Amino acid sequence: MDEFPRQLIEQQIFTARNGQRFHDSAYVRRGVAELFVATEPLRGWRELCVEDDHRAATWVRFVARLMDTTYRDAKKVRWVMDNPGTHKVRFFYDHFPPDVARAYLQRMEIVYPPVHGSWLNMAEMEFAVLGRQVLNRPFADKAAVQAAVERWKNRQNTKPKPRNWQFTTADARIKLARLYPTT
Repeated sequence: MDEFPRQLIEQQIFTARNGQRFHDSAYVRRGVAELFVATEPLRGWRELCVEDDHRAATWVRFVARLMDTTYRDAKKVRWVMDNPGTHKVRFFYDHFPPDVARAYLQRMEIVYPPVHGSWLNMAEMEFAVLGRQVLNRPFADKAAVQAAVERWKNRQNTKPKPRNWQFTTADARIKLARLYPTT
């Protein structure tokens, strides 16, 4: 699970005499849309939503919604997510009565990748693909981002492509020795 901010900008588009379209280099900032993603790499599935912010309440609602729908029958859900400063389990107690928060948290395990290890978070890879395939152009408002992201998500989930992670701990110790010294 991860989130990603997308700046909303409005650009003038004009057409040259030869019919080629150009974006003016000047633009007007229209705020930020915050994208949340949860992905199951082995299933080739993802859930995305576009929100106004990435506050604790928004994160809690996103996770709780998935726990209540997609994972309602799961005994335990393991969430891999970075930013331990903004993804704290105590936020569930800030937004739900204690018994409800406890019920959610008893069914969850949160795993934080090591520092400099966000590349281990498969959600980061989802955003990289989404960025290249969909978010590679300007969007002036949240609704346009939502529509584009929803189309992409549905297309991807219709033909899931499971990802088989081949990078082992042994490989990481060799390739990333300077980041993760053993002594």
